[in-house]
Amino acid sequence: MISICTLNPGGILETADGARLRFEGRGYELRSRDWYRLSATLTFDADAAEYAWLTNLLAVMQGDFDKKAGPAVWHMCVPLSVSR
Repeated sequence: MISICTLNPGGILETADGARLRFEGRGYELRSRDWYRLSATLTFDADAAEYAWLTNLLAVMQGDFDKKAGPAVWHMCVPLSVSR
């Protein structure tokens, strides 16, 4: 049986220079007993001026996980024309 559910990932990423970047996502997940696949859009917020360009960015995330084999594969896509 395959089920679908909503997915709302979020959290804080800390950069090597100490900036904290918040992210929120909205998406869906397909799940079976042996695997799951998800897709979501992500938005960002940053207090540090050098990362302010992220606040205008909409990223797309796609991932697959095989519960029997173990590996998870995640892809993040962002527009190439983002100006900093």
